[in-house]
Amino acid sequence: MIHAIDSLIEQTDGMKMLDAGCGAGYLSRFLARRGASVTSIDYSKKMLEIAKGKTPKELDIIFHHGNCERLNFLDDCAFDIIVSNMVIQDLADYEAALSEMLLLLKNGGYFVFSILHPCFVTPIVTG
Repeated sequence: MIHAIDSLIEQTDGMKMLDAGCGAGYLSRFLARRGASVTSIDYSKKMLEIAKGKTPKELDIIFHHGNCERLNFLDDCAFDIIVSNMVIQDLADYEAALSEMLLLLKNGGYFVFSILHPCFVTPIVTG
């Protein structure tokens, strides 16, 4: 999945990026290694602990605990690029999250996301 997202991002060097729903931080580390200034958020404190533990200090990624549906704690930030990998489909209010991310994009910035296609959802079988 990382290669599909990477193919949609023309430039990362010098860009200010938000990884919305960073999980264990692999995408954040990948982007930081490509020269981006990365801020990462995740709702899971456990996943943030893992992300911080796997991130070398020289990558200088800023991690926040937070909900993608309420990003007002980042109001003083504006991002060139926001990425959200396999997160939006799990949010209770995806429309609120999209609105929040739009507010954080710089003029001319862009948002790259991936979601699970409905044909891959395993139906619940009862009985």
